Amino acid sequence: NIEISIFHPYKIFTTVKNIILLTFLLFIFGSSCTKVENCPTYFQLPVKLSPAKETYQIGDTISIQSKFSKNVEALNIESDPLGTFDMEGVLWDMAFGGQILDTIGVVSFNVQKTFDVIVNPEFDFTEFLFSSGASGYFGEPNYANDTFNLEFKIIPKKEGVFFLSFGSTLDNSFQNFKGSCSRGGIYGISIMNEGADNNIHLLAESPEEHYNTWILQKPEERFHRAGGYAFKVVE
Repeated sequence: NIEISIFHPYKIFTTVKNIILLTFLLFIFGSSCTKVENCPTYFQLPVKLSPAKETYQIGDTISIQSKFSKNVEALNIESDPLGTFDMEGVLWDMAFGGQILDTIGVVSFNVQKTFDVIVNPEFDFTEFLFSSGASGYFGEPNYANDTFNLEFKIIPKKEGVFFLSFGSTLDNSFQNFKGSCSRGGIYGISIMNEGADNNIHLLAESPEEHYNTWILQKPEERFHRAGGYAFKVVE
């Protein structure tokens, strides 16, 4: 349902003005009652991190990949499954980054200072440095043989507790594909390790309320649908 609130600071004295207002109200409420298209809105992309562990040592190699068919599973705005859609030609806006969990404040890590990153030159996936000193990797998966694919490896080089995210950052993006609707953008949902818990309990150990409370209030939306993964790195 669409809630509409109309406020006018002046009284309407004439019949003509009343008619104009009535026409306007009928138009607005008539438009709001139009049936919303059953649109493919949320597209679920698989992400795999391996080996999937809670604790790694400095120097361990962690592989991260998102590989999926052009026929991508979709949900509508009510989160009902709609089957698959041919998404050839869609740009997914993939990104990798994250935060440090064992500190006060929401502190995003600088990727190169936290990990050694190995990206095959065949992939267009490069680091972007923010003015805050944090950084992330951004790019598009390769497309061949009806399949999207983007993969890389990270090697921890400092101790700590981390929350990383990898996947599509599409947010109300308007792109054409077979079966797209005439209105409404699309969103990317990244499902890590087939929906495993991905060590989300580590967020409760953080001293920062953003992690130990805010994210855990809506874990599906704020962690699992963002390709989230939490882990510790020890010496």
